[in-house]
Amino acid sequence: MHPYWHDDLDRVVDTVRFGTYGEIDFSRQNMSAPGRSDTALRTTRSYADDGHVDQVTDALGIVSCCVPQLTGTRAMS
Repeated sequence: MHPYWHDDLDRVVDTVRFGTYGEIDFSRQNMSAPGRSDTALRTTRSYADDGHVDQVTDALGIVSCCVPQLTGTRAMS
């Protein structure tokens, strides 16, 4: 199971992988994205002013930056 959290512009900012969550019912109603842990593998995206993904922080806390290419695409570094 991996629910998503969105910002005010409806862009995905957090994804959290919970595994099976003990095979019990899960509700994220009124729940903010949990912190990174061994049981909550959280990936966070931040966005540049132009709306493109600027940084991605993975479940280990490793930050990757997106850099614009001459072709108009963005590459991770």
